[in-house]
Amino acid sequence: MDYTMEDLLPIVKELAEKYTGRESSSVTYDTARMLMDAVIYCVQENADQADGAAGVPAARSEIPARKAYETGCALVLEKAHQAKAVYEEILEDYYDYGCRNYRDTVGKGMMQFFLRYDPRFCPQDHLLTLDYPAAGALGDARGVDLILKYLRAIRLEQKFLDAFERPAVESLLERLTPDYQNNYMDNIAQAVLLAAIGCGIAHKPVGLLKLDREDYDRIGYCLEGKSGVETEACIRTVMNHLLETFCPKEDTMKIYFSVCCPGFSIRIQHGLRHHALDKVLGGR
Repeated sequence: MDYTMEDLLPIVKELAEKYTGRESSSVTYDTARMLMDAVIYCVQENADQADGAAGVPAARSEIPARKAYETGCALVLEKAHQAKAVYEEILEDYYDYGCRNYRDTVGKGMMQFFLRYDPRFCPQDHLLTLDYPAAGALGDARGVDLILKYLRAIRLEQKFLDAFERPAVESLLERLTPDYQNNYMDNIAQAVLLAAIGCGIAHKPVGLLKLDREDYDRIGYCLEGKSGVETEACIRTVMNHLLETFCPKEDTMKIYFSVCCPGFSIRIQHGLRHHALDKVLGGR
């Protein structure tokens, strides 16, 4: 962002007047900082759109700061509408598998964002802690950008989970974490994907999401002597095949879940070294 404080201060002053109902342009330091952050956030929204559209950094200085701010404000509102639409789509077939953290974060808590989000005075605040983690990376996004990324991730994960029988998923979670309904704090789709990869390596029916001792021995035999890089490559190959089979119309799913492969490799290798692969892949 190429604008100076002198470019942005008049916008902040006007925003402060609106914040106080035009009774005063004087606000507390914390409020002034919040409003300045709001202006910067909206200006950055405009810059990000320009970068994305052109494919190269835009010449921001050619656009007046006020125009950049106003365009950014419109983008924030549009993203809020998009996030609401994605959330409504999620709720159409939402199932929480009895997991309280998933339910409290997505099924219940997310509505608070749409009730309390302030796109004018505090668009940079996403309000929620998002205690239920997404499987994919969300970067350093904040405000409505974070919520939109998060909900799109949850929607994609939901489509993946819908490919499996719900009792099989719940049984897997119970084996991973006794009383998972109250105690499971990890991502459900990630657990299902890892168990499915284990089934794929062991040539076991993937939909069962369940392995036995012979299966763990078979996995150990397949991965014996492989380096971390080789193990990750094997996992990625199996994962991509599974996603193509179970979710053939979701082209972005392989890209989204690819970030999980390095961690999966480490966990499986750790399980093999310590003869605890059952604890990694979902018990027996």
